[in-house]
Amino acid sequence: FAAGAGPGSGAERKETMDYGGAVKLIAAAKQAGVSRYVIVSSMGANPNATGDDTFSVYLRAKGRADDAVRASGLDATVIRPGGLTNDAGTGRVRLGEKLPRGQVTRDDVAAVLVAVLDSPSTIGRTADLIGGDTPIAEAVAAQQGTVVVPARRTRRQLDAARAGRGDVHPQRAELLVREAGDART
Repeated sequence: FAAGAGPGSGAERKETMDYGGAVKLIAAAKQAGVSRYVIVSSMGANPNATGDDTFSVYLRAKGRADDAVRASGLDATVIRPGGLTNDAGTGRVRLGEKLPRGQVTRDDVAAVLVAVLDSPSTIGRTADLIGGDTPIAEAVAAQQGTVVVPARRTRRQLDAARAGRGDVHPQRAELLVREAGDART
């Protein structure tokens, strides 16, 4: 989920798009049987952000959306970029918990999202993202997520993948099972 209300929109639109849109997509993903969900949030997102100004409303909406996706039971990753720029991507970033404020190109955010989608180690992770010196593939590979998906669910995914059913590749399902601590592969 990478949509947002955008600059110039008011507090009500921030709530309906940045929070409401994310929640609607969670429901749609579940209905469609899609298990992977990567959300673009914002550095500083906090469901308890104080203030009534538009930016505070935005941070609250993003924080509530982050909480909703983490509680959804989906294989979720939350990416929280710093200030976005329109410069050309560098292919180098800093990705981790509680990074200092900074900027990142939209190109690099998009590249990180693509890399995260194919990286089960990012499931269950919330990571800040700013420009940096580490190649994107290395930055994503360095993320060690805590798998929040119960082993029994990944066991079902693995069984379905081995039988040619479901939306999970067999190798990904096997990795999820190992990470969740289910040794019965």
